[in-house]
Amino acid sequence: MSWGSRTRPTQLEQIGGVLVTASNLGSTLGAVVGGIVVDLATDSTPLLIGGIAAIAGAALLSALCR
Repeated sequence: MSWGSRTRPTQLEQIGGVLVTASNLGSTLGAVVGGIVVDLATDSTPLLIGGIAAIAGAALLSALCR
């Protein structure tokens, strides 16, 4: 939280509250979206997503090694 102490040194508690709220909101939205995706997914969806992630990871690794 060094940016908070530099920009608003008298409002550290409020800055911490904003960070906690943003974290909780992100967790909540992730759970909601993830639940909706799981409810709408078919049996082959995890294989498709895994394949796409593997190809994307290989492409990224290949690009970084050049």
